[in-house]
Amino acid sequence: MTVTDSTPLKTVVIGAGAISQEWHLPILLGRSDFTVVAVVDRSPKTQALLSKAYPNLAVYSDISEIEDSIYDAAIVATPVAFHFEISKQLLNTGKHVLVEKPIALNSVQASELVAVAEKNNLVLGVSLYRRLYPSVVLLKTLIHEKVWGDVKGFTFNWGDLYSWSASSLGNMTKELAGGGVLMDLGPHALDWLSELFGHDVELLSYADDAVTGIETDCCLKLKFNFANKPLEGTLALSRIRKLGGEIVVECTDANLMLSVGERFNVTVLPKIHESENVKNNLVYECSDTSQDSEQWFETFAREHDDFIGAIKHKEHQKLSGLSVLSAARIIDACYANKLDLRFDWNDTKNLKIPDLSGVKSIFITGASGFVGGRLVEILAERTDIEIFAGINNPNKATRLSRYNINMVQFDLNDLSSIGEILKRCDTVVHCAIGTAYGDDAAVYKTTVDGTTNLLNAAEQNGIKKFIHMSSLAAIDMNSPQSKITENNCVESPEKSIYSLSKLDAEKSVSAHATQSAMQITILRPTTIYGPHSPLFMIGAGSQAIANGICLTEAAALSPSNSVYIDNLITSILFRLDSETSQFEVYFVNDDDTFTYSDFYSFFTDNFGKKLTIGPVSVKNSRDKERGTVSLILDEIKQIAKSNELRKLALKLFNSDKLGTPARWMVAKFPIIESKLRDESGPVYTQRKNIENNQPIESSTKALVSMQKFKEELPAYHPIDRQRALRLTESWLRFCFNKTL
Repeated sequence: MTVTDSTPLKTVVIGAGAISQEWHLPILLGRSDFTVVAVVDRSPKTQALLSKAYPNLAVYSDISEIEDSIYDAAIVATPVAFHFEISKQLLNTGKHVLVEKPIALNSVQASELVAVAEKNNLVLGVSLYRRLYPSVVLLKTLIHEKVWGDVKGFTFNWGDLYSWSASSLGNMTKELAGGGVLMDLGPHALDWLSELFGHDVELLSYADDAVTGIETDCCLKLKFNFANKPLEGTLALSRIRKLGGEIVVECTDANLMLSVGERFNVTVLPKIHESENVKNNLVYECSDTSQDSEQWFETFAREHDDFIGAIKHKEHQKLSGLSVLSAARIIDACYANKLDLRFDWNDTKNLKIPDLSGVKSIFITGASGFVGGRLVEILAERTDIEIFAGINNPNKATRLSRYNINMVQFDLNDLSSIGEILKRCDTVVHCAIGTAYGDDAAVYKTTVDGTTNLLNAAEQNGIKKFIHMSSLAAIDMNSPQSKITENNCVESPEKSIYSLSKLDAEKSVSAHATQSAMQITILRPTTIYGPHSPLFMIGAGSQAIANGICLTEAAALSPSNSVYIDNLITSILFRLDSETSQFEVYFVNDDDTFTYSDFYSFFTDNFGKKLTIGPVSVKNSRDKERGTVSLILDEIKQIAKSNELRKLALKLFNSDKLGTPARWMVAKFPIIESKLRDESGPVYTQRKNIENNQPIESSTKALVSMQKFKEELPAYHPIDRQRALRLTESWLRFCFNKTL
């Protein structure tokens, strides 16, 4: 079929994951020069979602179901493992192809695709729209015209906690993704570097943190032949730490800085000489200032413009398959010459763990969470146990991807899926909880009813040992006792959904234990800290290292009741090794005299912040100083951001008649769709900004005792407090990119 200027490019979108749902489809459906004739995706769930969102759009499960004559081009947005075969098939049948990055699993496949496209006189494009930023063009101009002198070197740091709204585990396995963060962010980063410095590049060294799976953090040292001189620099990429996202090019007279999210400006930081008095950074802006109002979907659409321009108007194709081959070769070289990237805070070799030869296979629910994730790491590195890691939200599975384990998406409310997993296991560690915060009924259903479902399925499938991870939220911490033990504690009177659901889940476990042949254990850990701890990601710990912290006088002297993550994991393993008693409940605590003041002062001192002790401030005292109108506006803002309003908007969007205008708006402006999505991840408490003038109060003056556990399992050996604190500090400096 001949493509003409006057007719839209008839296009098929293959793969309807997040990138297609959020960007390709809404943009292409709003353009007059493209016609999306069909979408292909194998997932029945995704097919149903697409049919509901776009009733007039043909949806297929396989490309072979589509008549060859009805389309001229395709967008390939499948997992990376399928890029080569699908793209090659399309090119051999006369279709133009725009493939998501990376173009293929390796440079050999990439080169073959380029050759097939050239042989058949077809356009092969790669989705690297960031190269088309006006800011990249500006930075290249500043470099090549030596506006600030010769280039001396570069550093490129790019990374944050992984937050892509993935619909499957495709990005988390070597089989489907081909690699981790290097295959994800690497193509964009290397593409920028090649655009700036050319394609004559050599890999000097590469290290990453993959064990038997894919990398979550990596570092490259590169050497370009630029302007007939060697130019060296580093590239660091991460899914597990806050590296930011900036390339800094060092020139003779200034450092040129460009953020990965900045489309229009390059920041220039002049090198100050003693005789000069320059205080402010200079910011260069693109000469076409009219572009600074360009919406993100318009920026993304530049790759579609490049693709169709090359097809219809024979324009020079910027994002061609040929242009990405040097980056593909560097990625090949990285994986072929990998060095291990290891950290003291992640080391499992020094942990004292029991002989777990009696456990052959284990199902860990909530495996992508703080506790479940560390349990997976230790079991994967220190035992031969077959691990089934239960995951509800794929984009939280980053840490697990470092290992070649069985990652399974599941729902505690789906009995059939649970049963299928448990058929292959003999042990269960239950860490999952309901995380649909804002929907109390859903939280309760998952935490309580889901626990009951899991217990029943475990019983039916002959599970031998079952450990339920509970919380101090299930008990009353306002105890008159100096020590809280398993014998003198009482249930929590709190009516918050978290406390209520954790308490009722415990009751379900206890009731089941009276009739079960399984060895069932309830563990109640105190406040858990250590690498990847929510305490330091969203809790008071993050406040302490960022701005300092204030404690009430009572809290400062109260027991911290905190447990290091590896000590909790070790307690789980020792209980799994134990053959005594069918049902037990244990507190797990570092069980020392460490106070709140001792705990937080370690971090404030080491991060140069301040710990203060003061009286409780009057609640809402600042509100008294504000006008009624201001308070009402604040409440309206909270309502506008609420899950309830989002759900109402989604119901309107999906309704047959009322949703038509909303669906049109989303098709025209994809940013609206991201606002409708619920991107909140699992958290333990509602995040609050803690200010120094509002001291943190302690919930108890009593020490939670771990005496029972230590007496019944005397081989248990915890990491000492000072070492645990130092390891946590080391992780914090890594995670937040803070120098030692």
